Amino acid sequence: MLSEIESHPVDRKARVQLKPVGYLKRSAEERVCDFDEVILGFNGELAAEEAARCLQCPDPQPCMLSCPAGNDIPAAMWHISQSEFIEAAQVFAATSPLPEVCGRVCPNLCQQGCVLSQRWGAVSIGKLEAFVADEARLADALTIEVPAEKTGHRVAVVGSGPAGITVAEDMIKLGHEVTVFEAWPEPGGVLVYGIPNFKLDKSVVMYKIQDLMDAGVEFVTNTRVGEDVTVDELLGQYDAVFLGTGAGVQ
Repeated sequence: MLSEIESHPVDRKARVQLKPVGYLKRSAEERVCDFDEVILGFNGELAAEEAARCLQCPDPQPCMLSCPAGNDIPAAMWHISQSEFIEAAQVFAATSPLPEVCGRVCPNLCQQGCVLSQRWGAVSIGKLEAFVADEARLADALTIEVPAEKTGHRVAVVGSGPAGITVAEDMIKLGHEVTVFEAWPEPGGVLVYGIPNFKLDKSVVMYKIQDLMDAGVEFVTNTRVGEDVTVDELLGQYDAVFLGTGAGVQ
């Protein structure tokens, strides 16, 4: 697995001596008053400093091998170290439709693969991913682009959690008409109803939902497939049906 940035003239012997840069957190005095996000992450200066710890390992890069999404982490780290935050976000978004979410809630398998984890500590890849995704969101730089010419095909997506959101984005990018059915009052699935605010602020999820709606995805909430409408009925109305119902709640 090869990074788009194959090699950079970095002094690995010097970089391996660099200790982790601490990210920002809210104080305990603040946190006891609400359920908002605990970790504030990085600012631009700290992000560039932390990303500059990346050794830009030669192929095969262990962080990329450890990432289930196959994110080009060395390329993203290089862009961040150069304060090119939008470019870094675009690298993550090329293989992950939810970098702003993954950066917050992913178990960071990539960091377990980082060779620096055996030294002072892995590069804080997850926090850096969340930071650049937020920067891109504020700059409106990761909007969903859809083709002007539609295919005429209709796709039903059952469930608006991470799987449903991913499929909806992929399908709308191909020019299909997409309708997402959600049993709960608000779309987002486990991102809204399963992950607490102190870990993932709901405004992050709602921004993604709005981005999908702006791209043309229709969300139908308070509709339980199997009760309010059957799969057979959906198959009769749509060219394809994706079932991403999740674990559910009793």
